[in-house]
Amino acid sequence: MPLCLHCHTACSRNDASVISCDACKGFLNAACADMTEKDIKTTRMVRSKLVKVLCKVCDSDMTKYQDIKSLVSKLQLDYTNALEKLTKDFETQLSEIKTSFASTQKPDLNSSDSLMLEEIVNEVNKSQKRKQNLIIFGVLEQPSTLTATQRSDDDNSTVDNVLKSAYPDFSPFNNLVVHRLGRSDASSTRPRPIKVRLNDESDVYKLLRNAKSLKNNNDYKNISLATDRTPKQIAFYNKVKQELNDRTANGEQNLRIRYVNGIPTILN
Repeated sequence: MPLCLHCHTACSRNDASVISCDACKGFLNAACADMTEKDIKTTRMVRSKLVKVLCKVCDSDMTKYQDIKSLVSKLQLDYTNALEKLTKDFETQLSEIKTSFASTQKPDLNSSDSLMLEEIVNEVNKSQKRKQNLIIFGVLEQPSTLTATQRSDDDNSTVDNVLKSAYPDFSPFNNLVVHRLGRSDASSTRPRPIKVRLNDESDVYKLLRNAKSLKNNNDYKNISLATDRTPKQIAFYNKVKQELNDRTANGEQNLRIRYVNGIPTILN
């Protein structure tokens, strides 16, 4: 015979003074459920999603579940609001840049000035679009004897393992866009880099901060991670790197390149 979940006395499921918990299906005496026999009879007749009886344990678990559900809903709302704000801020800044350039130019803007303005706006747009991209160097390519699908599946699997090795606690790798850059060249000894489109810009920096950990893994010690830079950003970085080499050759010490507000800068 079943026992009451609270007082542990014997009870019968057919007893008019016994009712079951809607969650765990255990039984409760009327007194333990804080109900009269009339209450139990009425509840049995009108039970639905809106009328439920829960034991103390299930009631506590349900309260915790509702608290977690509310927290998740709040976090989703906060994330959506933050994303909308970032989008609006970017659009506002871009509009201000266009307005600023337009107001500082002469009414008879010549073709050279117009081209310069267009290049600046395009560079801003390109840079913004690449912020969620991560470039992976050193991942070996499968031979051309395999099908394109097999090579793609191998790249996706390797990328997933590399990212998880770089940041074990970081796991939103579902539905990533992964593809090789450039055309395949069987005569080349260097594998083509892989571009990965992550779910968020912050994901890129989390992985970059932990990229050095790949050196401790024999399978990935020759693999490196980098941001997806535009050609102009690459040219500027190379210029800064050349300046660093020149200054080091002239005797300056303890110099290194660090990114300050996203701009490569030589610091002592």
